[in-house]
Amino acid sequence: EVEVSEVGVSYADEIEPIVKEYCQPCHSKMATHAVASAVPAGLEMDTGAQVAALASRIDTQLASGLMPFANLIPMPDEKRELFRQWIAQGARLE
Repeated sequence: EVEVSEVGVSYADEIEPIVKEYCQPCHSKMATHAVASAVPAGLEMDTGAQVAALASRIDTQLASGLMPFANLIPMPDEKRELFRQWIAQGARLE
């Protein structure tokens, strides 16, 4: 269970940089990671709207530790928890 703080987590300032560093190397039309010859499961995260629409699935993967895939791009726990907190707060883009 993620504890929701009183202070909102900003997509643009806090989550988008995490998505760019840890998700988009595979989950993008412009994927750069060697294992991503095609967008895995067709799940693109090129826009905030795409990320917000996938929030529930992303939360499941972050909680399980299965993403980033095989921890090939190691995501620090504090960034994982921040992302999950943004989702728990409603995955708002404003």
